Amino acid sequence: MRVEIFIPEPSRSGREGDRGALRRKAHYQETMEKRQLGPRISPLDVHNYNFHSILGQGGFSKVVLPSLANRKVAMKVIKKTPECNYNSIRIEASVLMMLHDNPFLCQGYVGFQTQHYAFLVMDYLSGGSLARHLEPGARHSSFLHNSGIVHRDLKPDNILLDQDGHVKICDFGLAVPNVFGDKTISGRAGTLGYMAPEVLQRQRYNAAVDWWALGIIICQMASGDSPFYEGNNREKIINSTIIDEPRITH
Repeated sequence: MRVEIFIPEPSRSGREGDRGALRRKAHYQETMEKRQLGPRISPLDVHNYNFHSILGQGGFSKVVLPSLANRKVAMKVIKKTPECNYNSIRIEASVLMMLHDNPFLCQGYVGFQTQHYAFLVMDYLSGGSLARHLEPGARHSSFLHNSGIVHRDLKPDNILLDQDGHVKICDFGLAVPNVFGDKTISGRAGTLGYMAPEVLQRQRYNAAVDWWALGIIICQMASGDSPFYEGNNREKIINSTIIDEPRITH
């Protein structure tokens, strides 16, 4: 579905401004008609939205959950203040417009403004943020460590989601129990690419090796790449992990 977003300039006085407003209104009615939201319900009137809850809040804006024509959307509400960066708002709207062909990126629908606020309407993504999934993984690792268990093989394949989207750590085949306090263990165990340098160098180690692996996983989730060499050459993987500075791709 094609997305067209436009943040109108502040209203101008006189007939020219009125004609411009009418053209913008006609443009959006036509656009939303194509989206099957119906021409009779204008997405440019904030009073046509039914507001349900606040999804998030920042210094100058908040994201709320409204619905229009029984369709839930996310709406970013930006308060217009002297400190407000209007160019940033237009850039965000333009970027949302550019992403309409990618099903893996948030889709924008419409942008409009009132005297005191600017609004960006976009997809409502009910699954929540990535932080929702990262935080349980860290919390579950802490529970293991507080129980004296070092997993030793944390990797994406061993962190699963149940049918309700809850994060579950699994596969304890390499786990070592009773590792409390200053106690350390030894032995090369785990999966190359997620093993900490001390494991690869056959040094003694503790639960910190699990945090290393979780850090690799977070980097992969954020950028799509490991911060170290991730080819098929075993020796290069080992040497990169031990010697190289981590690289974060953008």
